[in-house]
Amino acid sequence: MTAAQMRTFAAGAAGAAGFLLLGLPLPLLLGPLLPAWLSDLRGRMGPVGLIGTVMRTILGVAVGASITPDLIARLPDMVLSAALVPVFILVIGLVGYPFFRRICGFDGPTAFYCAMPGGFQDMVVFGEEAGADIRALSLVHATRILVIVTVLPFLISQFYGRSLDGSLGASVAEIPCRSFC
Repeated sequence: MTAAQMRTFAAGAAGAAGFLLLGLPLPLLLGPLLPAWLSDLRGRMGPVGLIGTVMRTILGVAVGASITPDLIARLPDMVLSAALVPVFILVIGLVGYPFFRRICGFDGPTAFYCAMPGGFQDMVVFGEEAGADIRALSLVHATRILVIVTVLPFLISQFYGRSLDGSLGASVAEIPCRSFC
């Protein structure tokens, strides 16, 4: 592990510990994300190397595991939403690309992959293959995630009156053993 990776890991661990101690929301997500983001803004982070590859693999398995027969059965209920996704992507691209190209001064590939909504890792990998500035691309998508994860819960609770105290799904104790065995 390089010195930059060790600093990043230490900053993330300290952020998680700080969020836990302060009782802040999503301590194991936002805790490490905030100091890593701030560190990268200052140009102090290095390449993620093997750790990044392992984490992308874990993330890929987690995303793949979320595609269940229940989800497939519910697809007909999602037709309208799914039909609007290409429209959303087109609008975001038509607004985002000129913004990142003209206002931010990014080159073409960097502006394109910064503007495209999608998975953080996917955009970074595709952008790298297209010759984009990986640091700028990573910072834009990390900032997008940071804003969504911190602002959206506030909007949901304040403007829609929804409580965010409940769990997102069944606890492990409620899942039948046959799901794992």
